[in-house]
Amino acid sequence: MQFVVFVFSFLFLIISVAADFQPTPQNEFFKTSPEDIRSNQIVFFVPGLNFNSQRFDSFERDLQAQNIQTYRLFLRYSSYRPGPWRSQNLAKVWQTEFSRAIGYFAQECRQNPQLEITLVAYSLGTIVSENVLQSMNEIPSCFKKSIHFAPAYQINPWLQPVLASTYILYSGIHIPSYNVENYQTKAFTYVGEYEGLRDNIKQLESIPPKKIDLAHTLVISKNDELVDVEYAIEFSQKIRQDFQILFVKEEREGLVGKYHLIIDEHSLNQTDYQEVMKLF
Repeated sequence: MQFVVFVFSFLFLIISVAADFQPTPQNEFFKTSPEDIRSNQIVFFVPGLNFNSQRFDSFERDLQAQNIQTYRLFLRYSSYRPGPWRSQNLAKVWQTEFSRAIGYFAQECRQNPQLEITLVAYSLGTIVSENVLQSMNEIPSCFKKSIHFAPAYQINPWLQPVLASTYILYSGIHIPSYNVENYQTKAFTYVGEYEGLRDNIKQLESIPPKKIDLAHTLVISKNDELVDVEYAIEFSQKIRQDFQILFVKEEREGLVGKYHLIIDEHSLNQTDYQEVMKLF
């Protein structure tokens, strides 16, 4: 009898925590638009690996100027510290954080059926969010669009052995980050974070993809040095009923190479940035 009471108490606690979940910096999910913007349009941003989410600022600034609400999720890794014996399962941690945000929006949708939400995900954020969406029986009806920037559905073949090496390396090893400095949260990436990336890719590969009823845009460079572009195009056709591609051009003042980096007004050229803004 005591065990039954304990189980029901534990379940009640979980339900209560989920119901009380709100967008705050402490929850690493927060509203970035001012409170006086109360339109029915919302854009929800999910970042990449070791990515400084403040780089979403230019999109958010221009969206807020159009009276659009903006929210941002912070995938927990810059504060990640692996234990001495084994690492956290970051693939599950990230998916749980995204799921909690989806739960919050589902509640908002029930209260206001007129809401229209656009999901914007970059690199790692695309596979974290897609794993969750693919596992759901029903997506909140107010989600209308998804935009995936440089999606990490599959990495380039020459990088796959590097990612496979994470099976034998200690999770706490620091690997220097070669991203542009002001686009990263820290100057290195833990092996454990790459384990989370690897596990999300493997999970997405292992499930039969279903076509979700969201208007979807793939934003990508044909010269992306990190992700498999052909695979990204093929996979996008499998996961959405309504699908389009925006290939961004390569001419960007002051930024050479780094074609995976296409996420703000500085990493996109002016023409492409304006085209991306039309997608929202």
